[in-house]
Amino acid sequence: MKVALVTRPMAGGMRNHVIQLAGSLQANGVQFTLFGDNRTWHDYVPSGVEFQELQTSRAGGALSLIQNILRIRRYLVHNPMLVHSHGVSAAVAGNVAARWARCPALFTAHNIVNSSKFQQRVVVPFIGKSSNAIAVTSAVKQSLVGVGFHASNIQVIPNGIENMSSHDEPCADILQSHGLPVDRPVILAVGRLSKEKGFDLLIRCAAAVVQRIPEVVFAIAGDGPERDNLVNLRDKLGLRRFIVLLGHVKEPRRLMSCAEILVIPSRSEGQSLVALEAMDAKCPVIAFNTGGVSETLAGGTAGCLVEKESVKSLAEAIVRLHFDADARSLYVQVGREHVLRTGTAAGMCQSILNVYEQLYADMRNDQHATAR
Repeated sequence: MKVALVTRPMAGGMRNHVIQLAGSLQANGVQFTLFGDNRTWHDYVPSGVEFQELQTSRAGGALSLIQNILRIRRYLVHNPMLVHSHGVSAAVAGNVAARWARCPALFTAHNIVNSSKFQQRVVVPFIGKSSNAIAVTSAVKQSLVGVGFHASNIQVIPNGIENMSSHDEPCADILQSHGLPVDRPVILAVGRLSKEKGFDLLIRCAAAVVQRIPEVVFAIAGDGPERDNLVNLRDKLGLRRFIVLLGHVKEPRRLMSCAEILVIPSRSEGQSLVALEAMDAKCPVIAFNTGGVSETLAGGTAGCLVEKESVKSLAEAIVRLHFDADARSLYVQVGREHVLRTGTAAGMCQSILNVYEQLYADMRNDQHATAR
């Protein structure tokens, strides 16, 4: 079996997913080639893996897309293989090139797909309405169906994570290594500092929380284009003493294991790997009920769900959980059991490999039928 992994510019959870999948393919003896931009993969291409660079210039627009389709297609003509694209935008190039080269294809949708006319009239026809697809949650699947993809060809396979190895490092040392106090409760948030992740909502929420819990400190781990805006909002609200922007954190689960609560204030979220990581790190989760987060938190039994984009509801939930140690313990117990049962990287990778095998079997059956 040979596979081409086609990617768009990505970071964080999506890139980690592809890295995990690549490792599983290698472990199972599957040959594969990674297509993507050099900026994303410069330091992350697995050892021994062939890398084919794609164009990413937004200024190039349609020209870059055509160049990418031609590059992938030329490669497939000489190296026939299954094409697995990650993200709807990557699937535009991957699926067109695969169809042109007569290779099987599928794509994984990691995020909720917006129902714009551009998606319905341009993107979906390019990819193909009857294309095989993987959605990371049922909510993502419904968004794909909403723009015209056929539900019967979409399988739901949640992303998974490698379980956290135990560590004996005292929380005091972990907190101090990030410049955080050891004698104040830490409310943590982790993610790319972009608009859809909603960290501005968390900062506004913090203004209400500190009135009830004056000793609390909010820590935001991550970097991105909204950093300056978030710093300005924090300072404008007079919250410099209560909110710390940590920048990129290499091993966020170590920090999660020492936080009192992990908050996910996203406006939109396909699944939330951060929620899985927090549950694995035994940190209770509070999140806006948006996209696929409810599925990730088992309908609210593995974490606390609050009204989407409601700063007031989020603040109330943080205060309530801070003062209720029993509720925090219950979320930790249920969350840990849930992620071990449904959120492992091994289970995810095996499910994807099963899809590959079925697509290869379908291709062989079609070839035999044509030969007759």
